[in-house]
Order: sequence, then C-alpha cells, then structure tokens
Amino acid sequence: SCTPCIEGKFSDDAGASSCSTCPVNTYARGAGNVKCTPCPSGSASGTGSGGCGTCAAGKFAHGKGICDSCTPGKYSAAGAIACIVCAAGTYAPGDTGSCTPCIGGKYSDKNGAASCKGCKAGKYSNSGATGCIDCPGGSYALAGSASCTA
Repeated sequence: SCTPCIEGKFSDDAGASSCSTCPVNTYARGAGNVKCTPCPSGSASGTGSGGCGTCAAGKFAHGKGICDSCTPGKYSAAGAIACIVCAAGTYAPGDTGSCTPCIGGKYSDKNGAASCKGCKAGKYSNSGATGCIDCPGGSYALAGSASCTA
C-alpha cells in the first residue's frame, strides 16, 4: 500500500518512491499533499512547513522564510512585506510598529531617524519638531529645552 506524504511534504508524481520537502515560503497542511502552497504576502515559513506565520509589527517578510526586524529609522505593521521610513520630526529605534514623535527640546531633521537630537542652548523645540527655534530677545534656554525662560 502507499503511504501519504506527511505535513510539509508533497509528491506530484504517480508511482513516486518518496515525498519532497516543501521549499521556503510554501507549506503543505495535513497529509497526502500533491503540491505546496505559497505563503500569503507578509508571512513566512521555513522548509517542510505545515503553515505560514504572519510577521509581527516591527518585522517584515522578505521571501527568505523568516521575518526580519525593521532597521532603526523604519517601522512596520503586522503582516508587512517592507518597512516604512519614519518622517522627519519622528524616530524609531528599530523593530517597532510605529514612529515616535521627538519630545520637546529634541528634533529630527531628516526622514529615517533612529533617535532625536537635542536642541542647543539658546534654542527650543516643541514635540514632533524638525528643527529648533531661537529664543526671542530677553529670554534664554538651556540645551535640550522645550521652551525659553524670560
């Protein structure tokens, strides 16, 4: 009698003497499969898999069977196939599902910032700033200030 191919393996040939392993980013659920099914976009699987896993927020599926982390300055939602660059005024340390606005007294002047820079003395910034503002005459600010003091 014939033995059905186990989960993660398949045979598309009549009269086969063995089953083949499903390649990376494909799967064969259950037993007796004649083909492997490609993983849906934003998910991944290793060889010989019975299913695919959705990539978590801060990670992306690039087609190599694993979910990789977003690099600093980028983010992704769950099930992503690529990471998105953070806008100026925000930052992401990497492996995160969103960009965070820079706090008052800090800024990021370029897209894709991994962290925010502090304002120099005599300047200030509000939350989400892309640059620092000079304090008006008659006031001052210490480095990293969110406001000026009269």
